[in-house]
Amino acid sequence: MNPSPDVADHPARILIVDDERHNRDVLQAMLALEGFDLQTAASGEEALAMLAQEPPDLILLDIMMPGVDGYEVASRIKANAATRHIPIIMVSALDGHDAKMGGLGAGVEGFLTKPVDRAEMCAGVRNLLRLKVHGDYYAQQAESRKEQVRFQDEFLSNVSHELRSPLSAIKQFTTILLNGVAGELNQEQRRYQQIVLKNVGQLQSMIDDLLEVTRLEAGKLTIEPVRLSVAEAVTDTLDTLRETARAKGVGLSCNLPADLAPVHADRIRLRQILIILLDNAIKFTPTGGTVAIRARPLPDDPRFVVVEVSDSGCGVSPEVAGRLFDRLYQAADHGQGSRKGLGLGLHICKGLVTRQGGRIWLEPRATQGSTFAFTLPLA
Repeated sequence: MNPSPDVADHPARILIVDDERHNRDVLQAMLALEGFDLQTAASGEEALAMLAQEPPDLILLDIMMPGVDGYEVASRIKANAATRHIPIIMVSALDGHDAKMGGLGAGVEGFLTKPVDRAEMCAGVRNLLRLKVHGDYYAQQAESRKEQVRFQDEFLSNVSHELRSPLSAIKQFTTILLNGVAGELNQEQRRYQQIVLKNVGQLQSMIDDLLEVTRLEAGKLTIEPVRLSVAEAVTDTLDTLRETARAKGVGLSCNLPADLAPVHADRIRLRQILIILLDNAIKFTPTGGTVAIRARPLPDDPRFVVVEVSDSGCGVSPEVAGRLFDRLYQAADHGQGSRKGLGLGLHICKGLVTRQGGRIWLEPRATQGSTFAFTLPLA
């Protein structure tokens, strides 16, 4: 974010509103030494007309004026979305509680009593201008950020829609060829089609990850926690990935206590976390290795259950461990089948675990392999 602008970068425009010329001249003389761009209006009606043409940065407003008085002028300014951000200092010979309360009720930010003390007025004007400049700046930055998020969300949604259609068609026709519907394939042709199908699945996974991160960071990801069994979620995930592990030559094992208490978590999101962690573990584990998952009460805090996914792969160096959950970060390829993706899986896991009241980390390991652990609150 760029540094916020300073009020001294350009002369602030101040509008002095008073029906008596002498009062306008006195205030102008006091403020002229400060280098402000000064304008005057002799009535409430004239002031409102000037605001419609070129809004000032601050208004010094007399209360007692014929026609539209200061209270009415302030009320109209604050009721208008285009001018309500302009700070108003009321200036009046009325030094009473009712006068000040009337000004506050109209939405003004300051009050000065005639005869005006120059130092007090200049200090009040500068403070309000500084607050206005910074308020406008940060409001603009916030709106700009919201617009960027909206644009990113729409862009990714449109891109994903445009990509899904041709990918689905490629997958469909490749599957038809592999099933022999369009004629038998020789061994080499079948191998090429299987490569195509594998890459289609990889692209679809990337698109899903991009959309998931966008929803997560925009606060649009739905989390609906219920009372559920960790054992059921783990068993279902292992069944889903068992064929993947078998094809890689990786063994799967689990350790789930029969008396493990249920947790308070989102069923779909828990399965998503487990799939990401187990899929990564299988990919980073060499043929003949093992991937294990266990769940148990968290030793340091029995209000939580900890789930651990361990592999016998190449492990993670200490300098890399601290960055694994960063968005778009990918560890270097150690020749063990590192993840070919966008580096979003662990980042998504962290967001999903955190949103459900838990935390996730990489256990320090002195030996080969890695262990990822995350917690979930008990139901």
